[in-house]
Amino acid sequence: MGSELENALESVKTSLHSPLPMALPPTHLCTAREFADIAESGELTPTHCSVFDQKLLYFFYGGIFYRSRNSQHPTREAVRLPVAFVFGPSILPLFECYYPFDTGAMENKVCGDWNDKLDPFKDRFRVSSNGDFRVPSQLVGQVYQTNEKYLRGEVSILCKSGPDPLTLLYEFLSADLTAYGIDRRQMSIECHSTRPVPLGRELLWVGYPRARTPDFLRILERTEPHVPKSYEYDWSVTFTPAEVARELESEARRVVIEDYVHRPGETG
Repeated sequence: MGSELENALESVKTSLHSPLPMALPPTHLCTAREFADIAESGELTPTHCSVFDQKLLYFFYGGIFYRSRNSQHPTREAVRLPVAFVFGPSILPLFECYYPFDTGAMENKVCGDWNDKLDPFKDRFRVSSNGDFRVPSQLVGQVYQTNEKYLRGEVSILCKSGPDPLTLLYEFLSADLTAYGIDRRQMSIECHSTRPVPLGRELLWVGYPRARTPDFLRILERTEPHVPKSYEYDWSVTFTPAEVARELESEARRVVIEDYVHRPGETG
């Protein structure tokens, strides 16, 4: 027996346009403080998540989105500088499940009355993958129709006419929550893994602050002979983490992610 969202998606699966949207690269964002440990271990490692009370590794599907509640505030702490990783879609089978929005924002009850409307969101909106890399493509196809619309946050009107809780999901994803400080993460697919993700040939791109170049060079030693693309950035003494993260998102989209947006996908 699947979640409410899984059951609703299954019931309208036959109406999904074929082929599916192309699988997009999953991304992971951390801080400069964590970058050295990742370079040393050669992998991204699950850490304790207070939302689900277990060790989890969080990714977003197809874009880089900053998760910290304090990311909008200026700081001089260089250890809080963002570092971004973009992996090829080949790692998608590592994810056990997906959510159609940022679960951290939902758990922290920063979405107004939507927190009550969607509860219990952890059970109702979980989409299991069972190792099938096509699951996020199906989710995009049924909720947004295309990758272009997903990356713009443009929800398909077809989602509105689906069975519950698709209608509720359509209303939530379409709602203007900017008054609560909610950004693109409201309409971003979240990926969960309980297993480490190694830094190997699947690593496509890394964005990092110039002062952390030695850590990136250590990563190159681990990925050899594969050389991921990279973006080394400078920053002012006082910076806003969210603004730097948006710079990383733009660069990753231009250099890597855009290549996947318009490719033909799999048959549904």
